[in-house]
Amino acid sequence: MFFTKFFKDEQNILKIIRYQPMVLMLVIVLIMIQVSIQQVNEDFSNEINKVRQDYLDQNKKRVKEEVKRVLYEVEIEKNKSESYLKEKIKLQVDNAYQIIQSIYNKNKNTKSKQEIIKDIKNALQNIRFNNGRGYIFIYDLDATSIFHPTKPQREGKNYFYDKDITGVYRNQIAINIVKEKGEGFFHWFFHKPNDATTEYKKIGFVKGFKEYNWFIGTGEYVLDYENEMKRRILDGINNIKFGDNGYIFVLDKQGEVLSHPLKTLRNKNTYDKKNSRGEYFIQDIISFSNEKKEGFLTHYSSIVPNILNNKDSYKISYIEYYDSWEWIVGSGFYQDILEVNIAEKKELLESIKKSSIKKIIE
Repeated sequence: MFFTKFFKDEQNILKIIRYQPMVLMLVIVLIMIQVSIQQVNEDFSNEINKVRQDYLDQNKKRVKEEVKRVLYEVEIEKNKSESYLKEKIKLQVDNAYQIIQSIYNKNKNTKSKQEIIKDIKNALQNIRFNNGRGYIFIYDLDATSIFHPTKPQREGKNYFYDKDITGVYRNQIAINIVKEKGEGFFHWFFHKPNDATTEYKKIGFVKGFKEYNWFIGTGEYVLDYENEMKRRILDGINNIKFGDNGYIFVLDKQGEVLSHPLKTLRNKNTYDKKNSRGEYFIQDIISFSNEKKEGFLTHYSSIVPNILNNKDSYKISYIEYYDSWEWIVGSGFYQDILEVNIAEKKELLESIKKSSIKKIIE
């Protein structure tokens, strides 16, 4: 019995010895397959994470660059605005001077001074520029009004001691400029033709007419010209598009939309606009700009592109406050579009993953 048991044990041992390498090899192969599959899954996960991070990094960089570029161009336009304005009003005075000089030269030997003045007034009466705001005026060097097309009641009256709300004797300054330099620019405050109660800052140009001891001048209301310039700039911003859905938006501190690609939003106050969660996301943007001045803000927006079927989406926006005009300028991108991109990438990678696992198993 002992020998029988021993013989059987010996046979079992021989079987184990014979088959152990095969079993061990199979275990090793299974382990390798498992490790390879895990590596494929890990690579798959890393690739998806890379897609997500690349999307975030690239889009954050892009929207920030676009906002910075727009604000750089706005600043250039703003700094140039006074130079442009000075050129425009000087040109108008120079043209008026040429008209006056021509009328004088043509009639000085045949007409009286009063007749010549009447001809000059008739020639200048209807001249308007800067969208109807600009006109030509004439004073003599004693500050008596000779010609004022929008306030004819001033003509014949002396305004030597007339001063604006800041205490500037505007006509005295003009007289000194003409006497010392012949022509020049200066600032003063004056009523608008349709507003006799408030004085607004003007920048003007005056030029002497020696034959009658006059100064010819004009001015433009700084605020009106600035608002006109802002409208022109905002019209340009409305048309800025980049990438698939990139655009620039501009708000003021009260929540009014100054610029947006959607015409239905322009000039609308969105301060109390809520998203589907009941959050005042425009107020969040305003608060962020007040506190941070610039940076990235993640918010849930109800203003979304068609690609998202008008569903609210998380949006990452770069926002910068433009202090000179109290503008909030921003641009952003939608995280849901990222998920659309990732879903497409997942589908491709899933196919590659299955193929890789198949090869590993085979």
